[in-house]
Amino acid sequence: MVKHMNNACYHYKNEGCFDLKSLYSKLLREGVPDSSKEIMGSVIVKSKKEQMPLKIVFVRNRNNEDKHICLLSTYTFLEDEQIIKIYARRWNIEVSFYNQKQFLGLESCYASKYSSIIAHTTLVCICTILLEYFKRCNTDVRSFGAVFEDCKQELQEIHLNIALDTLINTFTGYVKELRDRKLLKKGCHEKALSLAREMLSSWFTEQIAHVQNFVTRLREDLFPKKSRQNA
Repeated sequence: MVKHMNNACYHYKNEGCFDLKSLYSKLLREGVPDSSKEIMGSVIVKSKKEQMPLKIVFVRNRNNEDKHICLLSTYTFLEDEQIIKIYARRWNIEVSFYNQKQFLGLESCYASKYSSIIAHTTLVCICTILLEYFKRCNTDVRSFGAVFEDCKQELQEIHLNIALDTLINTFTGYVKELRDRKLLKKGCHEKALSLAREMLSSWFTEQIAHVQNFVTRLREDLFPKKSRQNA
């Protein structure tokens, strides 16, 4: 995350050196940023001294809609969403280290032995894991996944033969309903039933062929012919 500093400038399109505020204003005039979206836009610039290519992503600040957050990455080939995900992971790590230092005394160990420092750090990490576990169980919405698992156990899955039998009965029942409502010509009932069974049989054959082709392509991708011949 990059702070808005007047002495931090970036070269943009050989038009000069701009700070973050001026750079965003320039992009705003060009119509690049979109304040209605979470990701307002991005731009590729160069650092002032090293001339290193950089990518700056402008993200909307949820706490203050008039401001934005700037994320900087040296990997200019990454998509904006990927850069935000990486920063989100790093932010969780930073918050964890802050809590360990502020509340669990990570920096309070002044032992002279390396093994003692490792033991103290390990205990702090264990305390952090326990606290995160209790938080996940009590307040974190991600713990609601257990409710889904409990409900899933109560629902019995329909077996393939039952599903196919239900599908066949639906088709044949549809044909019988047309006959009962006299929407079929006389003598066409059996032909309609035969046609419905043929369509179901053809559909089922196509599904089997699709699965076979998929497995064949997967095998060829995982095990090319050369490797199979060498084996």
